Amino acid sequence: MRHTFKIKSGNLDQGFIRSVRDIFGNKPLRIIVEDAEDGKLSDQRELYKITQTVFDRFKDAKIDPSIDLSALASEVNL
Repeated sequence: MRHTFKIKSGNLDQGFIRSVRDIFGNKPLRIIVEDAEDGKLSDQRELYKITQTVFDRFKDAKIDPSIDLSALASEVNL
């Protein structure tokens, strides 16, 4: 499972930690901290619009059903 939080460093408190625990339970986690620069897409509506544009661009594309997309994704992520 993956979940993205955008929070100011000054707002990191026990409540935030509790929220993470509520979502993930006692599972092992990988925590990556990076700057969330202003001007980057963080609004879900904006992301949806961009995604919809990509879907529209490739709406007539045909994918061979015999292609193992999971194996292809694994190769890319090596």
